[in-house]
Amino acid sequence: MKDKIYIVAWLLSILFFIPACDKEMSGTDDSGYILLGVEKNEILYTKAGEPITDEILGVYFINTATNDTTKQFENYKEEVEGQRILLPAATYDVIISSFSPDNLAWDTPVYYADTTLTIKSGEIASAALECKITNTKVTVDFTSNVATYFSYYEALVAGKSGELTFVMDETRAGFYFTDKLTITLNLINKNNGLAFQFIKVFPDIQPRYHYKLKFDTTDSGDEAAGGNIDITVNEELEEIEYTIKLSKYTQLMDLPKAPSTQIATQFAGEQNESENSSLTFKKVIGENAVEKHQLVISTEAGLKNLYINLSETFIEEGLPEIFDWFTVNENVKNKIQISGSFDEDHLIYTLDLKNMVNNYLRANENTPRNYSIGISALDVFQQEIQTTLSYTVTPDLDLMTYTINEVDVWAKRAIVRGFSDPTGTNVYFKYGITGSNENTWTTVTGTMDATGNINALLTGLNSNTNYSFRLYGTLNGVEEQGDVYSFTTEEEKQLPNAGFEDWHKSTSPSTYLVYETGGEMFWDSGNHGGATLSYLGVDGNITTPDENLYNRNGSGNKSAQLKSQFVGLSSMGKFAAGNLFVGEYKSTSLTTMTGTIDFGREFTHRPSKLKGWYKYEQGSIDYSETDMAPKNTPDSAHIYIALGNWSAPWRVDNNVKSTLFDPNDPGVITYGELVKGADTSGEDLIEFEIELDYRIHDQKPTYIIIVVCSASKYGDYFTGSSNSTLWVDDFELIYE
Repeated sequence: MKDKIYIVAWLLSILFFIPACDKEMSGTDDSGYILLGVEKNEILYTKAGEPITDEILGVYFINTATNDTTKQFENYKEEVEGQRILLPAATYDVIISSFSPDNLAWDTPVYYADTTLTIKSGEIASAALECKITNTKVTVDFTSNVATYFSYYEALVAGKSGELTFVMDETRAGFYFTDKLTITLNLINKNNGLAFQFIKVFPDIQPRYHYKLKFDTTDSGDEAAGGNIDITVNEELEEIEYTIKLSKYTQLMDLPKAPSTQIATQFAGEQNESENSSLTFKKVIGENAVEKHQLVISTEAGLKNLYINLSETFIEEGLPEIFDWFTVNENVKNKIQISGSFDEDHLIYTLDLKNMVNNYLRANENTPRNYSIGISALDVFQQEIQTTLSYTVTPDLDLMTYTINEVDVWAKRAIVRGFSDPTGTNVYFKYGITGSNENTWTTVTGTMDATGNINALLTGLNSNTNYSFRLYGTLNGVEEQGDVYSFTTEEEKQLPNAGFEDWHKSTSPSTYLVYETGGEMFWDSGNHGGATLSYLGVDGNITTPDENLYNRNGSGNKSAQLKSQFVGLSSMGKFAAGNLFVGEYKSTSLTTMTGTIDFGREFTHRPSKLKGWYKYEQGSIDYSETDMAPKNTPDSAHIYIALGNWSAPWRVDNNVKSTLFDPNDPGVITYGELVKGADTSGEDLIEFEIELDYRIHDQKPTYIIIVVCSASKYGDYFTGSSNSTLWVDDFELIYE
């Protein structure tokens, strides 16, 4: 008996550790090979005396001519090292990078390297790359003096990539992608029990440097707490140490106030000044349109730095002469810093922006232009105050059509905008197919606000069609018209193989795949994890084609059958929900018998519904690993669709619940679902529609569409009924 157990265990180890094979291209007439070598440069990390783990490095081959990713690999060591990679003859950007976590984590540096090389037909190319740490390392050290005088102390260190809390004796390092660090220090004084909070800002943070934040006490009770900061730079080790001195006798009066700002604006003919952080101007500005426009910065200790962040409109049109007293920081786009040093005795600083608004701001087209200046003032205590000045410049016209925003154009509708002097009457838009007689265009009235901005919704449009439009209105008794602008509606993009007609069965292991032999995968399933058991005579395919039950009203003769079942032998295995999804099954873990999946494919269109056909046979839950669906309760089918702004597929590790898809994720633009907790009626498939609820209307999906079908709603938790089966067929994206 023991021998049989060992044989099964040995076979399972083979099954679950078979690597996913890269799809080789047929033919080598126009192809060549590359042999890739990679080394990791760990200088910054190892000099801190900490161990380096064996990072998983992804490899990407991007065709420089088409900007398409020709091949990619998840793990350099397992899939690429020592292997000859077949590629079509072309020039490629080769990128090596370690996985960058969505959330900031301890001791997680990110490695990166790239190069460009040319693959020639029939030849073998080689490349050696050095992966370097690309982010910034931060550690915090509280000296024993701090522990002597404070009962509790922590430092919250935040950058663009998130925030980590260094509590008391924390020795781990944080790795940040950022150009500025904000440190919030929380203290409780042993002497008087008072709690204090200091906030310090350190700009111009450089990648690959190790920033050591050291907190110590001073012997002087006269120094303001946290006011004295020593800086030590070691260029050889790429280290910068900030020592922040704390008064051991900290009292409330020790807390220095952060800088403050005040805006003073006065227009021609006005008697009193007013605070205006947002101004609107006509295109032609009179010489005395603004008599005073100043930003006053006050500080208790004097300024250390003053940064100005300019909007793209400033950069596009070139810096005006008014900014001659700034120097450009080449490392940070749009950031400029006042040149020279500050006299700490001067506690009030005035920026006079009158000439800028009177003589520089112009709109170059017949559309409004928006300018903004973000100002960050840093005092000698490393305390920061931020403010933003906004300017809108409108053309000096009484009526104008605005160019259309890309996000306002859908497949069958669009929003057009314009401007009319509020005294105008009979203001309306006309639109029609580009090139058609304007007299035949459709008229639509819009909604105008008190300032004259008007917009209108155009409906009933044809997809993938070019339209033109313009604004009309009557001003001072004369009918005027704006310029003509055009747009092209979106294509009604559909999902490939949405009728689930194309399948093939791979061998070793025997796995049903939802695309034709030699075709491109778009849909995938959990068959990869379960079907490996075919080596032992067990059919682990949970998603299969069905030629007996399908949409009789459609053009095909198959559906996808998703059957939930326990996959394994005796106690060795897992419950698997019958499933089908847009994306790719990546790997199976032997130790946990769980899978890693990438949900989603590239998609930038905006449908309004998902329509399809389905049938569901519900069972009673007989496998449960979650309190959300206990045993002997009804199972449920689940179909959902989401579009979002993510830069990559949604990576799900079924053994890590925090990675499961979250419909409330801020990247979700739209989401819709169907949950069926009972058998469907009749013997055949029935039609369903899922409405898409767009939460964000001013953005288009930047990367992916996710569609997931499951015969057991809680299959992600290995929970459901082995008697539940879901059939799906003829999915269609509806554009309305």
